[in-house]
Amino acid sequence: ISVTGLNITGGDAANYLFNTTASASADITQRALTISATGADKIYNGTLTAGVNFSDDRVAGDTFTTSYGSATFGDKNVGIGKAISVTGINITSGDAANYTFNTTASTAADITQRALTISATGVDKVYNGLTTAGASFSDDRVAGDVFTTSYGAANFANKNVGNNKSINVTGLSITGGDSANYSFNTTASASADITQRALTITATGIDKVYNGNTVAAATLSDDRVAGDVFTTTYTGTFANKNVGSGKTVNITGINITTGDAGNYTFNTSASATADITPRALTIGATGISRAYNGLTTAGVTLNDNRVAGDVFTTSYTSSDFADKNVGTGKSISVLGLNIAGGDSGNYTFNATASASANITKRALLITASGTGKVYDGLTAAGITLNDNRVAGDVFTTSYGAATFVNKNAGVNKTINVTGISIATGDAGNYAFNTTASTTATITPRTLVASIVGVNKVYDGTTTAGIHITDNRIAGDVFGYTFNSNFNDKNVGVGKAISVTGISLVGVASGNYVTASTGAATADITPRALLISATASNKVYDGNDNAIVMLSDNRVSGDILTYTYSDAHYSNSSVGTNKPVNVTGLILTGTDSSNYTYNSSAMTIADILATGTPVVVVVTPTPDLSLALQLPNTVKKSLQTPLAIPEFLIFDDEWQKRQRKPPTVGMLH
Repeated sequence: ISVTGLNITGGDAANYLFNTTASASADITQRALTISATGADKIYNGTLTAGVNFSDDRVAGDTFTTSYGSATFGDKNVGIGKAISVTGINITSGDAANYTFNTTASTAADITQRALTISATGVDKVYNGLTTAGASFSDDRVAGDVFTTSYGAANFANKNVGNNKSINVTGLSITGGDSANYSFNTTASASADITQRALTITATGIDKVYNGNTVAAATLSDDRVAGDVFTTTYTGTFANKNVGSGKTVNITGINITTGDAGNYTFNTSASATADITPRALTIGATGISRAYNGLTTAGVTLNDNRVAGDVFTTSYTSSDFADKNVGTGKSISVLGLNIAGGDSGNYTFNATASASANITKRALLITASGTGKVYDGLTAAGITLNDNRVAGDVFTTSYGAATFVNKNAGVNKTINVTGISIATGDAGNYAFNTTASTTATITPRTLVASIVGVNKVYDGTTTAGIHITDNRIAGDVFGYTFNSNFNDKNVGVGKAISVTGISLVGVASGNYVTASTGAATADITPRALLISATASNKVYDGNDNAIVMLSDNRVSGDILTYTYSDAHYSNSSVGTNKPVNVTGLILTGTDSSNYTYNSSAMTIADILATGTPVVVVVTPTPDLSLALQLPNTVKKSLQTPLAIPEFLIFDDEWQKRQRKPPTVGMLH
């Protein structure tokens, strides 16, 4: 043992020198190691071998390997907490030499059941209508183990024929021997074939009534599994189609389908016998409708219910209506029916038949001829009717209405005739048209127009107003265009009016004709002429005389001349807007007789203080006689120089009439 780091302390330690190292010796003996085993559960495998894990109380950090010789259960069988004996325990390598240890140990573990897979193999069978199946079994048991396998049921999914059909096995179980060591499946699946069953089909023939073919019917029977359902078909034929007893029936093409048919093989042919008896032939007659002709004889076509393709002839001796008259569904009696030739021997038949047909009315064409008329404001038309009746037949024709398409005048206008009818005598034997059309002309009505002149006030024209009345049809709407004029423009009583170019216009105008000229009388009364005065301002001159110009509202273009006797201010004093009274107005000239007029007029003007310039505006009369409109004082002042300058200005109207440029002149 090597000792280092020796030291002394305390008390008298300072009085000593000492060594710091030393050596010695001693023994290290082996540590007793306890090795414990823990068993590992296992699934049954038919052996005693057990699996274990080890643990021990080694010094922490020591390393060595633990092993054992064997670990075994007391027996191989399934159990819980089964004892395990472990032998040959040993430790090696590393720190193993530092230990003594136990060489045996005991523990416990479970042996659990082994999962056994039981497999089934199906056994083929012939179809028997059941789902039950046979099966054999195999499994994956441990070699040498002994037990017995059984099952509750094995069934196909259905009863039908098929290859590799699935089999469902239930209620699997194992018993005896080593069975307790296993868990196992209780169901399994397998497959096998269900093969077809041999079916024997027999036939019994069925008698038939002749139908023109060799097709035979039979009743089939068979030895199917009780309860199975399927359909049996076949083709049955007689040797020929004709009537006969105990005729051989050949059954071929036998087949079974639907339901359980797929589970069988079967014979495809068989034979039987049956009778073919005569067919009852019904011969019918179809009447042929015709138009009335006075006879009872009828046409018919014969028909029958023979088998398609059969050949024979049918005939009859007579066919007649009960009477000759028109009717619907009239009875026809057919006698002496017979058949012969070809396939007739296969039938019995009736000797008489009845039918029906119509004796229809003859188509009568009724036509109309229109009668022209003068316009009367109505659409009613006159016509005569004609027809194509059978010669000698007697009946009457009538109609409800005959109307033009409208009331207006026109050439070849359509007439619609409705409500056509025939009656009495032979009328019942005819069908006829109830409408017809034709044409006729509506000529215009002569219009008598009465013209009355309308009085007017003189307006300088000859234009005259008139009122026209006439004998038109009540309700018709139209008007007139015309020219109406007096012989001249002048005032007068009962003056003649000439009316020309009379024409009709408006909706109904085309339905009339009228004279294009006419005459009337009316008065032209005088026009009220208003003569107005305009006074010119003047410079105070000590008198009340006024200078005025006259104007009026004459008709444009009329020639009038007027004068006045006097024009005075209300007084001679200076003032503005002083009243001026004009009197003694007299109208003359070419057109003066066409007017009434006022004999006096009023206006205003200024009297200006002495020394104020005066401008006189002169408006000449239409005849340009300026001097006639000027008072004597003005005439005089135009000829005599004045003491002060004064101006006379001629207005535009004067200049236009004189055809001269504007002039401003000084009064001298």
